Amino acid sequence: MRAMWLDLATRETRQLRVPDTVGRALRDLAWAPNGRRLAVVAAWPQLPVGGRLWFVEPESGRTTPVTPESSRALAPAFAPDGRRLAFFAPDSSERMQLWVLRVDTTGAAPMRVTEHADVTPTRVRWTSDGRRLVYSADGRLWSVAAAGGPPTEIAFTASLSFNRPRRELPPAPFPEPGKAQHARAFTGLALAPDGRRVAMLALGKLWVMPVGGTVRAVADVPLSARYLTWSPAGAVVWSAGRAGEENLFTTDVATGKSRQLTALPGRESAPAFAPNGQLLAFLYQPNEDTTQLRVIDPRGATINDARQGRTIPTESGADFAWTPASDGLLIMTGGFSPRSPTKATIVRLSGEQRSVSRMPDSPLSLQWQIGRAHV
Repeated sequence: MRAMWLDLATRETRQLRVPDTVGRALRDLAWAPNGRRLAVVAAWPQLPVGGRLWFVEPESGRTTPVTPESSRALAPAFAPDGRRLAFFAPDSSERMQLWVLRVDTTGAAPMRVTEHADVTPTRVRWTSDGRRLVYSADGRLWSVAAAGGPPTEIAFTASLSFNRPRRELPPAPFPEPGKAQHARAFTGLALAPDGRRVAMLALGKLWVMPVGGTVRAVADVPLSARYLTWSPAGAVVWSAGRAGEENLFTTDVATGKSRQLTALPGRESAPAFAPNGQLLAFLYQPNEDTTQLRVIDPRGATINDARQGRTIPTESGADFAWTPASDGLLIMTGGFSPRSPTKATIVRLSGEQRSVSRMPDSPLSLQWQIGRAHV
């Protein structure tokens, strides 16, 4: 952020000469009464507000640090005599307070002049005689002696009146009882492995539609049902449950019968069948800080023990796809920013792991990447 100054007499603007050592994000500029220097805040790149205080002389470009490098000062204001500087900064308890620093004395330390629970660090003003400061804190206006002491509340009242237009909103479009309505969205969609049928989760039901045919309801499902996938044998698997406690369920499309596949503590989601239909992989989050890739045999009893099946540690937000031979998984993480590049690993069920090189960021189809990746 560049700092500019305007000559009111000539209407000319010039860039304030500030060395790069001061910083590029300059904020809260305040002129000294004599007009020879400015107090500026050099903000930290990682913080939206606050930083080290500097004096800058516009004519010469000379700069002088005022506060330590680690300070987080805000909104400096010179006293009328130019010998003192008021500003906001956190105290040792991280509460924002008002401070005064003598700038005509070498090595002087800032003095805290307030002790409020909630100081508004937007603006501080000196009285014309330089004896007191006016500021806002705890939802009120205050004044305090520049030398410190108990603050005095500035009582005030304000009246405000305005015309607010009254909006007439259209009535909510509730459907008529008994009248058929088109579903406008779904919570799960999957194409059968043979490419001839589509399964959908919508309106608390599992629907199946032959391509080019008529859709039919196969089974009732919870409204929380998500993450639909087909097995080569003609069944579908989906996830449902309270947030953070979802389990996996399977439904036989031919009969409409459903049963629970997993009952683990935590969240099971994003199921995916191996191409041979014998194994099922899914993401398992036993808690908010842990994400695993689990592989189970869906043909057995309900999985209710974390020791059942195979566990592959991964990261939150991971995506994965089976290898065509059903002997391993491609796991992808990152790729959301330049600081977090895409990382991909092929993990074989035998235990072998191989990193994938030349992996493009955010691939749209992980299965396509199996054939193209260099391992």
